[in-house]
Amino acid sequence: MRPLQAGVAVAAVQSVVASGVLSFAAHQRECGRRGLWSAYDEDLVDATYIDLTHTITPDTPVWIGDESPQAFLRATNVSAPGVPFSWATDGFAANAYELHTDQLGTQLDPPAHWNPEYPAIDELPPTFALRPLVVIDVTDKVKKDPGYQLQVADVRAWERTHSTRIPQGAVVFVRSDWSKQWDTTDPAELSEQFPFPGQSLAAVQFLHLNRSILFHGHEPLDADTTPDLETEAWLLRNGYTQAEGLTNLDLVAPVGCLVSMSFPKLRGGLGGYARFVAICPSSWTHGFRIGSTPEAPMLKQPAPLVYDPVQGYRRAQSLSSAVPVAAPTKGSDSLWPTYEKSIRRAKYIDLTHTLTTDTPVWAGFTTPPAQFRQAVDKRTGVAYSWEVDGSACMAYRFETDQFGTQLDPPAHWNPDFAAIDELPPTFAVRPLVVLDVTKKVCKDAGYQLQVADILEWEEAHATRIPPGAVVFVRSDWSKQWGVVNATVLAASFPFPGQSLEAVQFLHLNRSILFHGHEPLDTDTTPTLESEAYIAICPPSTEAGVSIAETPEAPLPKQSKPLKFVPGQGYLRV
Repeated sequence: MRPLQAGVAVAAVQSVVASGVLSFAAHQRECGRRGLWSAYDEDLVDATYIDLTHTITPDTPVWIGDESPQAFLRATNVSAPGVPFSWATDGFAANAYELHTDQLGTQLDPPAHWNPEYPAIDELPPTFALRPLVVIDVTDKVKKDPGYQLQVADVRAWERTHSTRIPQGAVVFVRSDWSKQWDTTDPAELSEQFPFPGQSLAAVQFLHLNRSILFHGHEPLDADTTPDLETEAWLLRNGYTQAEGLTNLDLVAPVGCLVSMSFPKLRGGLGGYARFVAICPSSWTHGFRIGSTPEAPMLKQPAPLVYDPVQGYRRAQSLSSAVPVAAPTKGSDSLWPTYEKSIRRAKYIDLTHTLTTDTPVWAGFTTPPAQFRQAVDKRTGVAYSWEVDGSACMAYRFETDQFGTQLDPPAHWNPDFAAIDELPPTFAVRPLVVLDVTKKVCKDAGYQLQVADILEWEEAHATRIPPGAVVFVRSDWSKQWGVVNATVLAASFPFPGQSLEAVQFLHLNRSILFHGHEPLDTDTTPTLESEAYIAICPPSTEAGVSIAETPEAPLPKQSKPLKFVPGQGYLRV
């Protein structure tokens, strides 16, 4: 999910970003000892990582018809109605959000936004997770014409300049530098600004029909300036996706980078709050490098988070988030050969639950944890609809950010450390280790991972857990999700967890980035002392789907159109 300003956690994200952890899995029995870890070691560990995502705030600019500002609230304790959780009283804090539109900030538009017969955001395949990135620069033309629309000639000129053809299945982002106004121009003024840089229908059709790209993306809030938004309409009504609200494209190499992407799996979602991270080769001089800033543990911030009723959790002062100039290192000038050799044929497995109004949450939070509503056009007071407006949108009320598949930043328990928007983009891609304790959980439902389990894994696979890896603990607890009543599941005790000794061993003796588990809490001690991801696996892995076998651009029509069901959101019924 795209970072929420000073969020203390992030709800269900695919390939966790922020968070973005898009992880490489090594299934040794099926694919050899190193699996995809070799590709990571050779090219990605020294790469530079650049966040292309705006931080969501209450004042984030929105399209002229959408309501603003959004509301950043505090999650409250059901045992003390109206009283928010706090670090001082409860040992932790959590956010609640009122978001009036899903067309907000940096986003990935699924085709269902304009056509209910095509996939919604939760129906996009996991194969979107990591792709070659092309950046086409039209800034010189935008300086002369603020409403310049990308032309086919610009695409061909890029190919001539770089002596290469845009790769099939690539993501193409159009740099206009429009985003440089984001934090300097009044949001209402920015929303109404016209004309703005866009893409001609001919250019977008050329990219899809002649170059077979996955999708394109742009910096402004819309794809084009025609009266009927003909470019956006053609894309989304015909099963294609697009990215909007991008930033920092001026810091990305025009050729040779990859892009990781993540978004929450909101059931029936018509917009995708997204996070995009560019991964550029080691020779590139912009971006964060793994190890250039402390990740586990993270540095304390200069000031603690303090709640502001208008702006949400804020800091009086934060560590700089400016993208650094990175000294180049020896290595390849392009990550595309790595992608072609090791990643294109990989298998992709979604490790993320779909968010619904019935998603289980910890027993102390308000239920249902979310309300799914139709977004309303503030100019008419009427909900957007495909029949009247040509497109539809969602609005959400989240009672907690501890919701579904999530990545907990340290600020959840300590306001002096990083919030979700302060995690570095270097989290985007990591080696993945899966420790299987299912047999022990079958005998003891409350089994807690022990150091011995970690050492047994290393002995069985004749390898040491790599520094900076992500370690997920398999217990199969998640198989109850969607089967057992959400309230019953949330209250179930005991549940599988991790002992403090095991978690300390992973961090202090193996220097992992973080660990993950299936239940809603880390452990079963009274004080919780040790408090959507995509796995990318080698082609020989039995599970998962590959890019080649997955229709993506355009996406296939669904068996039934989406229809709004009050209390449930958009469903295929």
